[in-house]
Amino acid sequence: MYQATGYIDIYNICRERILKGELPSGDRLPSIREFAKSCNVSTLTAQRAFAKLQQDGYIRSNGRHGCIVINDWQENSRISAEAKSAGKNRQVMNIGLIVGWSEGDDYTFPPLVSIERILTSRIYDSGGSISRLILRSGKVEELIQAALKTSCRVFFLLAGNPLEIKIINSRLEKEGLHCIAFNGSGVCNDECDTICVDDGWAFKEISKRLVKMGHRKIAFVGLDPKGRGFGWVDQRIKGWKDGINEMGEKASSGSIYLFDDCSDVKDAIKKLRGYTAVVCANDLLAENVISDLRSAGTDVPRDISVSGYDNLPRESVQNELTTVLVPEEKIVSSFISLAQTRMSGSTEIGERAILMVRPIVIPRSSWRSIGSEK
Repeated sequence: MYQATGYIDIYNICRERILKGELPSGDRLPSIREFAKSCNVSTLTAQRAFAKLQQDGYIRSNGRHGCIVINDWQENSRISAEAKSAGKNRQVMNIGLIVGWSEGDDYTFPPLVSIERILTSRIYDSGGSISRLILRSGKVEELIQAALKTSCRVFFLLAGNPLEIKIINSRLEKEGLHCIAFNGSGVCNDECDTICVDDGWAFKEISKRLVKMGHRKIAFVGLDPKGRGFGWVDQRIKGWKDGINEMGEKASSGSIYLFDDCSDVKDAIKKLRGYTAVVCANDLLAENVISDLRSAGTDVPRDISVSGYDNLPRESVQNELTTVLVPEEKIVSSFISLAQTRMSGSTEIGERAILMVRPIVIPRSSWRSIGSEK
């Protein structure tokens, strides 16, 4: 029997067992009622723990069959086991964190800030340290020189375009250091170890769910890939198409609408007439689409369903928008596992590692079924 006093205790027990591989990929967890009894807590407490595990990407609901461990953790558990077996007397982790924002910036992408906060807490709790380095535009050489002055052996890049990442990684590798890049778009970079969010899977899952809910006319709204998109929108469009096509429907290129900026959608709202669902590339686009649709007399979700991506901490998103959560805890765990493996000198995972983590679809009231499900 586990000794637990609250839902965080249960959450931590399950999370550690998943990370250590004691709960293998695909394992079904006990029911909430069974788990509450074994931990001597209320079913509400156990339910809150399971909800947080699902939100952070460790488990997923399998309907009436309970919850199962998500497959993505199989690779990370294997990496953790390899790092553990490589040596018990591993050095304390001193991590170089490369970001693209200063503390106190008016706008910083919330998931990246959350990743930094979680990683800092995890590293400090284990007795390590964080050297925070800011990558400024046109200042790659200054960043490299600052990195070489630290005592860090592993650097986590939360900033940098593909060319900048290539330069930084090449220079630091020559000094016997390791770089791990986070690419939230799912666009893999084979220049260095990379942790990606599987955008394609998320948008395929959204499209499939919409078709199951009776939608046949589904539009995609995104940003211009030649402008602010940097290639990530292509991954999301592909997922949107694959989901619709996989369900036996046809995804038309004429149903894709791209804009230069999140606030540019107003003049194009009339083009969305006739659609029953709109899949937006991010939450800001979705917010503007919903606002402009309603201003034009279109009801959301009665007339048209809308989804976003990012789960931004905004009242309009949290209260209404169906969206996708980037699993920050899972990303940090993936980084720590991979960093430990690199520091141990293990070569079992190859010269370059690409870890793909799946985000979590969060259904809310901005979409609804319009007919019998398939």
